[in-house]
Amino acid sequence: MLIRGSHHHPFEVNWAHAPAKLRKGILPIALPIVESLTSFTEALAFAGKEFRINNVSSVPVPPWERALL
Repeated sequence: MLIRGSHHHPFEVNWAHAPAKLRKGILPIALPIVESLTSFTEALAFAGKEFRINNVSSVPVPPWERALL
């Protein structure tokens, strides 16, 4: 299934279903991002959760932040 729009490629899903492709740098399985990420802070929190980054909130909001589409 082709996913249009915001999506991510979870390691666990790709490893479980396509480890040989993952070892070659291919991430064939994508999942849509269902959360509404309308700001840098929300996007950063999502990335922190997905990549298990404990101190992701220490990344400063850039001065040029605008609303995300």
